[in-house]
Amino acid sequence: MRVVSRVAKYLIISLLVLLVVVITLLPFVVRWQAETWLNRQGLEASIGYISIRPIMGSVQINDVQVRAANGEQLAVNELLVNIAWRPLSDQWLQIEELKLDTLAIDLVQGPGILRIGGISIPTGDSPDAVAEAETSSSGGGIDRISLEQLSLNNLDICYSRVDAANLTLANQCAHLGELTHTGELDLKLGEDGALLVPGIQLQELRWYDRLQPLSLLAIDSVSLVNLVSPDMRLWHLDNLAVESISLLPETDRALQLDRAELQVLSASDNISVEKLLLGELSAQLQLSQEGQLTFAPAIMERVTALSDTPAKDQSEAEPVKSTPVALSQFSLGHVAVATDRSLLAMSGLNLQGLGLDGAEVSLEGLQLAKMVVLPGADKSALSLSQLDVAGLTVGEKIELDSIALGDTQLHLQTLDNGQLAFAPTLMAQLIPESSSEASTGDAEVEVSPTPQKTFSLGSLKTSQLQIMAEQELLSLDALTLQSLTAGADVVGLESFRVDKLAIMAPVTEVEGVEHYVRVPAVSLKGLSKSPSVLALAQLEIIDPDIFLHRDSDGQLVMLEELNRFIGKAAGEAPDEPGESSPSDGGDPPMQLQIGEVLIGQQGQVRVLDESVSPALSQQFSKLGLSIQHLDATRPDKGATLNFNLGVNRFGYLKLAGDLAPFGDHLNTSIDGELHGVDVRNLSGYAGKFIGYHLDNGSVDADIDLAVREDKIDAEITTRFHELKVSPLKKDELPEGAEELGVPLEFALSLLRDNDGTIELKLPIGGNINAPEFSLSKIINKVLFKVIAESVVNYYLPFGLLAKSLIGDSLANLAFQPVPFAPGMAALDDPAHENLNKIAQMLKARQQLHLLFCAPSTRQDWMSVYAQDGAKNADKAEQKDTNKNTQEEVAASEPVITPEQVTAMKQLADQRTEVAKAYLVDAGVKPGQMILCTGAFEKALDKPPAMTISIGQ
Repeated sequence: MRVVSRVAKYLIISLLVLLVVVITLLPFVVRWQAETWLNRQGLEASIGYISIRPIMGSVQINDVQVRAANGEQLAVNELLVNIAWRPLSDQWLQIEELKLDTLAIDLVQGPGILRIGGISIPTGDSPDAVAEAETSSSGGGIDRISLEQLSLNNLDICYSRVDAANLTLANQCAHLGELTHTGELDLKLGEDGALLVPGIQLQELRWYDRLQPLSLLAIDSVSLVNLVSPDMRLWHLDNLAVESISLLPETDRALQLDRAELQVLSASDNISVEKLLLGELSAQLQLSQEGQLTFAPAIMERVTALSDTPAKDQSEAEPVKSTPVALSQFSLGHVAVATDRSLLAMSGLNLQGLGLDGAEVSLEGLQLAKMVVLPGADKSALSLSQLDVAGLTVGEKIELDSIALGDTQLHLQTLDNGQLAFAPTLMAQLIPESSSEASTGDAEVEVSPTPQKTFSLGSLKTSQLQIMAEQELLSLDALTLQSLTAGADVVGLESFRVDKLAIMAPVTEVEGVEHYVRVPAVSLKGLSKSPSVLALAQLEIIDPDIFLHRDSDGQLVMLEELNRFIGKAAGEAPDEPGESSPSDGGDPPMQLQIGEVLIGQQGQVRVLDESVSPALSQQFSKLGLSIQHLDATRPDKGATLNFNLGVNRFGYLKLAGDLAPFGDHLNTSIDGELHGVDVRNLSGYAGKFIGYHLDNGSVDADIDLAVREDKIDAEITTRFHELKVSPLKKDELPEGAEELGVPLEFALSLLRDNDGTIELKLPIGGNINAPEFSLSKIINKVLFKVIAESVVNYYLPFGLLAKSLIGDSLANLAFQPVPFAPGMAALDDPAHENLNKIAQMLKARQQLHLLFCAPSTRQDWMSVYAQDGAKNADKAEQKDTNKNTQEEVAASEPVITPEQVTAMKQLADQRTEVAKAYLVDAGVKPGQMILCTGAFEKALDKPPAMTISIGQ
């Protein structure tokens, strides 16, 4: 027994010695075998040191160098692994320490190719290999892995993609400076898998390209806190922080972000994030050869080179199941985007309560601090001080509780053709020309209609808004909107208001004018639109200040500028919508219902018209307009209209009546009054239309306008006070002026009463749709006709001889002559009757002058000097009756001496003096009568008479 016991003792000792020897020699054997195998693979390999401590569960490898002929390598400075043996019995791999210092490894992949550190690895693409891998992985093995200490330093992992000929297509590397963790990492495998990562710190992450040397990405540090998954389906992360992210850090600096932090991430069937916080962000964009903006093209090119898998056609791509995402808070600090110039600068962005679930989007709130587009330009394209959005929901319905905008300034640029555009260079860089051409071409392709969404907006508020080009186009101090809803063909709006609205500053500076339109406030209430009716409860424009400017060509300058801004040539007609009729299936026309339109009461209108000479510059005040109950659904019922306008300082225009414009024909009835207008302000128009300047005077007018079935029947009764005119050159007189036959100032003087008033009734008639119906024709034709008719109608009762008128001409106006007995200067009863009418007329027209001419005739001479006056009278009568020959007349001619001629002239003077004396006794001013010098017309063999004509 002692021998057996001794033998067993020596045997055990020998085995122990052998075990010690084996353990001692094992590292050397393993190192020799590894180097030998690697050398047989055609690799240069060396392993500096291997330490294996089975009892301690420790393996250490130092100074590993493996290099292939093509330069691929695997290099490890130090690898240390300590495991605990006892937990292995429970299928638990507990790593007490894992340390890896200075690793450099090349991974190469291609069609049927996989190399790790220059070592070729079977790809396992065959079905047998896949089946074998599945068999080996099923059953047994480790169920749990934990890691107490982890330290990774200075790791470089390079990945290359090659083609079938082993030519390198891409070669990119990732560098990790340091990785450490806090707490114990714990991973449970199997169906009930779980993961716990208390914390990880990564320092100095780099991504760079070796094929074409370029630094692609640099990250200073990444910190991860408390990553937990209890079942490998539900994930939770307390915090993820990234410091100093830079794309293309050494060249283009495509993107730089000083800090990014994610707090409280939960992910399962849905993803929720409590906070996503970003610091200062700057992006540097590049211009492609086509002139389009691109983001980090060098990175995009290299990412594409990493994969040879073609993108699936969109029509063949399998639908991706969307995962609901919820983000409680997102914030972004300062943002700067640039190319060769600064494109965008933004101070901050905050977002609360973002939810994404397929096509459903919800957002509790969004705040945007100061944002500037093209901040480095002389005038920024867009500047927005603040944007607040609350309660956004996008799905089957689009709902938005409120939008609030801070001070906003938009600056537009003018293209070569004068058209306005927003940052045209930037837009051309953002939107390729091919896209616009494609959209134009696609317009001809019939597209199936998409369901229309409904939209609702609770409120919209803005502070100051300014839109600029060469001049200010629009500005306002505040805009508010309440309860807007829109869906399909239905629109509803509770209220809309704009304060301190200003529209378009004139390009050419005009003294005292800053904008074409200025309005203290515009409000709109109760707007609703259905497929057939557009209804509005109230539109109010408070005290507008309007500037109307016509240039020398008669064009409205503001309209010309607007046409230029939208790309229309001067004089180009506006686009007209296509007409439709019930027969072609078109929609019925929209009907308008307006409860009330109110404009002003204290509004102002300034007019500058350079199309006339002298140019008109006139200020109108107290503008007020009221229209009530304008209803297209009841075309037979007219809306009530009231209009007021102050003219000069003391004049005014008032209109009131009803207006029914929505029937098949226009029907309206309006009465009005014009009072106290200084005619000098209308002188330019008078020169243009009637060829006369209006030197001074004022005008009142009564307006009676009626339109029935498109036929106008109007009468304007004008009263001119102290009107004086002066003519233009004869060749400048318009058509119609010559029909008077006398100067206009003379014709008007015939109508002027003792108070200097001229009253004219101007009738206007015709079809308003007729081509020949125009204001200029009314002025040129009707006005002169009315003046002529007014003169004739006024003077006929006073003995005006109608037979002296040629057509409508007022030339050679004369009254019935006053007869005298031959040789006598006394007035008889018929003469008294005529002169009484003349006296009445002259007293009513004290500015009127009459020319009295009473020449003596042959009959006067015969009654005084002929020896047989009766015989000579009979002979004279016989000559008139029988028209004897010239020889008989010559034979009967009496001899008239010079003394007799003088006596006959004195008789003529006595007759005019007697008539003037009679009129003076009747109350006529002496200066109103102009007497002709006495004349003897011996060839006139007619009863003597005194002619009375109007002096010019």
